[in-house]
Amino acid sequence: MPHRPEEGEAARRPEEQSFSDSGLSSAEVERQAKIFTALGNETRLKILRLLLDCDEMCVSDIVKSVGEAASTVAHHLHTLEDAELILSRRHGRSTYYTVRKEELAKYRIFE
Repeated sequence: MPHRPEEGEAARRPEEQSFSDSGLSSAEVERQAKIFTALGNETRLKILRLLLDCDEMCVSDIVKSVGEAASTVAHHLHTLEDAELILSRRHGRSTYYTVRKEELAKYRIFE
C-alpha cells in the first residue's frame, strides 16, 4: 500500500519511497525478480509448457523435446528451479522435473 503522508508531513516522490512503503519486503522483490528473469526466456517457457503437459519429465526427454544441448537445458532447469517454479527429484541416475503449479497459479502464469 502506498505511503500516505500524515497531516503536516511532506509527500515523498516515488523515487524516495522504499520497498517497505510498497508493502513488499526486499526478499519478496528479489523472489519476484527471479521469477520474471526465469520467465523471460523462450526456452524456459517451452520447458514449463512441456512439464505442464507431461506432469513429470526426465532431463533427457526434456533435452530431446526442446532441441537444445544438454548443458543449455541444465542451465535453464537450474534457473527455473532457483525461481522455485519447478521441483526436481532423483531416481537412480536420472533427475525428474515437475512444475510447482501452486507457484504458477500464485502469479497467474499460463492461466
